[in-house]
Amino acid sequence: MPLDKPFALVESGARGIIIVAVNRIAQAKGIRVGQALSDARAILPDLMTRPGEAARDDAALNRLALWLGRYGPCRNREGDDGLWVDITGVAHLFGDEAGLAKDCVDRLARAGFTVRCGIGDTRSGAFALARYGCGPGRCITISRPGEMRDALRGLPVEGLQIQEDLIVLLRRLGLRRIGQLYDLPRAALTRRFREGAGKSARSPRSKPTSQRATGTRPSGWAQSLVMRLDQALGMLGEPTISLVEVPVFRVQRSFAEPLISHAGIEAGLDTLARDLCVLLADRVMGARRYQFQVYRADGGVARLDVRVSRPVNAPDHIAGLFAPRLERLDAGLGIDALVLEAFDCEMVADEQTGLGDCGPGGIGRGGAERLGALADRLVNRLGRRAVYHLAPIERHIPELAQVRRSVLEEEVHEKDDVRRPTTSRPLFLIDPAERIEVIADVPDGPPARFTWRRIMRRVVRAEGPERIAPEWWTRLEERPENMNEEAVQAGTVAVCRPGRRVRDYYRIEDVHGAQYWVYRAGLYGDEGGVAADGGVTGFAERDVSREPPQWFLQGMF
Repeated sequence: MPLDKPFALVESGARGIIIVAVNRIAQAKGIRVGQALSDARAILPDLMTRPGEAARDDAALNRLALWLGRYGPCRNREGDDGLWVDITGVAHLFGDEAGLAKDCVDRLARAGFTVRCGIGDTRSGAFALARYGCGPGRCITISRPGEMRDALRGLPVEGLQIQEDLIVLLRRLGLRRIGQLYDLPRAALTRRFREGAGKSARSPRSKPTSQRATGTRPSGWAQSLVMRLDQALGMLGEPTISLVEVPVFRVQRSFAEPLISHAGIEAGLDTLARDLCVLLADRVMGARRYQFQVYRADGGVARLDVRVSRPVNAPDHIAGLFAPRLERLDAGLGIDALVLEAFDCEMVADEQTGLGDCGPGGIGRGGAERLGALADRLVNRLGRRAVYHLAPIERHIPELAQVRRSVLEEEVHEKDDVRRPTTSRPLFLIDPAERIEVIADVPDGPPARFTWRRIMRRVVRAEGPERIAPEWWTRLEERPENMNEEAVQAGTVAVCRPGRRVRDYYRIEDVHGAQYWVYRAGLYGDEGGVAADGGVTGFAERDVSREPPQWFLQGMF
């Protein structure tokens, strides 16, 4: 962009080509934002223009908003050319609010930005101070705590962020400064707005087009004006939406000289981890997610996230999870600020650490912590999907009675509604079950001999059967929508897939003492007939394969 010639950015819209940005020379010669390019060329024929790039401007503004995290965790954009940040509890890290504002303005100026900064008790008040409170040669305006009313008194009404039509009406009524609205009776606002709107009408019988569309728009304007004024003065709450998730706990450390060594970053991380864990421990809390932010001297920001399987507040553990990934950080021209934040915080229950902390079948608190620390290291190195545990679910079919869940998910505790089988289950389950050849003394009896992987085994003991029927609700889902009810009742239509049959499970032991869990799929005398299904009314299920019962080996004890 040329600095010594009038220059503007333009965009094509519904009203044609309009001006979206101008430099100071063009502004001094009467070119303004929102003006049609044809009108601007009539005023200034030698105006230089280029197409605007709104998408790149938005991306750059978002990056600046993220960079403002060095001054506070809650920040976001304000329109198309503004940013805001909540500096509550952060100003002391820079000496005071003036030191923070100077640091921010100086850094942005070195990056090539022209900045005006305002600090006040409210976001709307700070907006007015930044836009209209900075005079010639001054780019920072700060209102002392509790003095927002006096700071805004002499600023124009445009600082309240109200619509253009309302600004024109206020000026017509002689209300040009925010201070003139302080002592104006609220009940009289609607009447004065109606009078002002009537004076602007072309004839006593006609209203402005905007008023004819809404009917009571002046009354709505009065409510909008009062709301914006109260928000600016802090008498009414103002919705604040942050660009990123706001952490529960946050610690920060700034450096007078930028860090350029890997050892310095590690030392800073260790210090932040200890400080953050002190805050968590004081409130008997732990966090499941931590974020380490590195602010570079060139204006860049780098972030690292780690997740843990259980709420922790151990500084060595947290720093150890970040350590393998610090080498990938780009320090650039140096690092001048480090931030560590905690998310997803929960209460940490007190646990016994002395004698008896390891009950029957348990691993004790020390073992649980070591197991959790190992899982955290593996997950943050290999990925959250690479490390998982098995959790029970309410299913009858053995191979479907458990599900994989990431160790980062909340621990799955045994619930009363998850019913456990009354008979024992093998520790080693084969999925899918392997086919075996069986010889039985009687057709419906347990195996006397069976062949598995080409080896004949003789059975000396057997226990069973335990019958598990197919899940009838899955068969209902498989029923075609256009099925003929008469054909179903007559039993001439198959409504289940092959292999969905009743299972009879047996626990058997061979001559060598090895114990197996086998089952017979299907019932003798039911080949090609109706399979037992637990009594589903109106359904006739046929095994379309018309095969005799088959035997499978599913587990070993």
